[in-house]
Amino acid sequence: MDIEKTKIMNLHRLFLLSLTVFCIAGCGKFNERIVGFDPMSNFPGSDTVRLQMQLDDAVFNGIVLPAKDDFFVFNADIRQSEGEKLYYKIYYQNESYKFEEDRPEASENFYGSWEDTGTGFKPVENGVVKDSFRIVGNPRNEKKYFGKQTPKPVTDEEIESVIKRMKNDPKWMPWIVRKSKEEKISLREQMVRDALWVIKLDGEGEGEFNRRERRNPRTGIYRFMLVVATEQALEKIPDYIKDISLQDDNNEFVNPFSFFRKRRDGVSVLVSDRVLKTRAVLTPERGVFVDRLKYPGKDFKICDTNFLVGQDEELYYHSLFEQYFHDINKNEQLNQIPCIADVEKGGYTLEDYVRGDSVYAADSRIVMHPSNTLYPASTISVSRDSSYIRIFNPGNRDLKQAKKENVGIRARVGFSYGKYRAKIKFAQLVNSHGVWTGLTNAFWLAYQSNSPWNDRRICSKEGYVIHSKNDYEAQREKTSNYSEIDIEMIKTSKLWPGEDTSYYSPFGSREFVLACTNWDLACPVPKNFHTGWIIPLKYGDNTFKLHRWSRTYRAITSRVGLDAGIFDRDYYYFEIEWKPDEIIWRAGPSPDKMYVVGYMNEDVTSIPNNQMNTIVTQEFHYSKWWLPELFKQELIPFPENNLEGRVYEIVIE
Repeated sequence: MDIEKTKIMNLHRLFLLSLTVFCIAGCGKFNERIVGFDPMSNFPGSDTVRLQMQLDDAVFNGIVLPAKDDFFVFNADIRQSEGEKLYYKIYYQNESYKFEEDRPEASENFYGSWEDTGTGFKPVENGVVKDSFRIVGNPRNEKKYFGKQTPKPVTDEEIESVIKRMKNDPKWMPWIVRKSKEEKISLREQMVRDALWVIKLDGEGEGEFNRRERRNPRTGIYRFMLVVATEQALEKIPDYIKDISLQDDNNEFVNPFSFFRKRRDGVSVLVSDRVLKTRAVLTPERGVFVDRLKYPGKDFKICDTNFLVGQDEELYYHSLFEQYFHDINKNEQLNQIPCIADVEKGGYTLEDYVRGDSVYAADSRIVMHPSNTLYPASTISVSRDSSYIRIFNPGNRDLKQAKKENVGIRARVGFSYGKYRAKIKFAQLVNSHGVWTGLTNAFWLAYQSNSPWNDRRICSKEGYVIHSKNDYEAQREKTSNYSEIDIEMIKTSKLWPGEDTSYYSPFGSREFVLACTNWDLACPVPKNFHTGWIIPLKYGDNTFKLHRWSRTYRAITSRVGLDAGIFDRDYYYFEIEWKPDEIIWRAGPSPDKMYVVGYMNEDVTSIPNNQMNTIVTQEFHYSKWWLPELFKQELIPFPENNLEGRVYEIVIE
């Protein structure tokens, strides 16, 4: 019996060996010399090493794996004859968010080697390799991500200095005057805005410092590839593979994982079974920074009642969040009814709403716009135990000073791609009578910078429609830095205009719409770009109806109806999984109970590839942005009490 058992075990080992050889050949990895390769020998344990990204200095110094003061140590045994010269090099690549290696876009993948890209293949000594490396931002050391040294917090003196230059410039000042009229804001406010823009642009300008935070390591799984070459084979490996900062004859980067898919004489390649899995967790305990460069108002009067929200240097260098200030479109306006009510708690019924238009005469209405806070930090605080960030749209007591004020926070560490999952308690959208509170709740991603280093890939066909406040914009440009992926929650219909509504009316119900949007700027490269107002797209058992208003409309959106009871819970999870070739939206009561609520892929929309930040907002949208208008924003009273939301954490994995 033991003999038979031994025979079976030997056959099993032979089968596994054959399978391994087949896999190596089939995966394009050819190994004749590398006996063993452990890319993370100082992290013993399972085949998956799990590390959470350290974010202490990530805002300006970027993310380093395993940590800023640590390295991965790798070992390998090499079959090397006496006197034979062999050379080795290690490469890593993010596998979770990549293009397959046979695609030309594989050059966009996040891959690297040693931080000094000029370090090529190193000699193998006595058949043993022992070395170290780290995963860092901008691993190809591309000059486009270089810039000036870490900028310092802006001062009032800097702002006034730029304004003085404006006033003394005969060409600059007339342009400022014209722009203030177009934006319908005061001349002083326009001067402050432009001064801040100039200071920010200068800080984002070219320089000699490697700003690795501008191309941060991606979250998810990393694989590690060891390449060993003979002296003769090494001579045939192109310089742009030895040094990944170089480009080929077509002025393009070449992914070494693509290059070594083919067998090359004298070259052994082994991809380790051991992988790294990493994620980032953004939490409140480091506070919320208030950035003067982002505040659009003419006067900056910060509220300093919460020591974890403000402008001090500790917050400037280490806070993972900042207050978000909305871009208010003043080309639109509200003829607001002069009424204050606690709509959220049921103090305004469906009957009140229906009567509102006739009760309040036109000459009694208040002509207004939604607004940003006059006192930054006054509507944001960190809880005493630092477990959540409190955001709120402030309540009103006096009609003379009443406002519909937006609020939000923005992450300060950017990523390209990832599964972004937020644990949030949003304010209520629909009260017990089925009346909209006026809010749009949103969890979204937006481009990190409008500087060239953060441009999207070129739209090779016609170009992107430029981003502006004109919904009917048609002018195009080859590239753009604007990108945005949204989960927005609004009280409207889940059906698009033109669909059959005879069987369905959400007016007066607690149903709201969760809208999933990708701002692709109408780049017409996808093969199924705008095949009609509504494009059905199947994902699993669900079919999502994607909608674009016109061929030049800059966003594509799907809608699903959900019950507003989710806002009655202590918190809910919202998720955007952003991949190079698809986007999946989910929502659910816990991370292990997430339901797909939206889906798009590269066949129907141009998916961004630049770096973005996560944002959480509660704002008063103009209701005509969400046709059909079930409720008009101007007929919803000013909130009597604070409309509070809580952000507990944002996980990117």
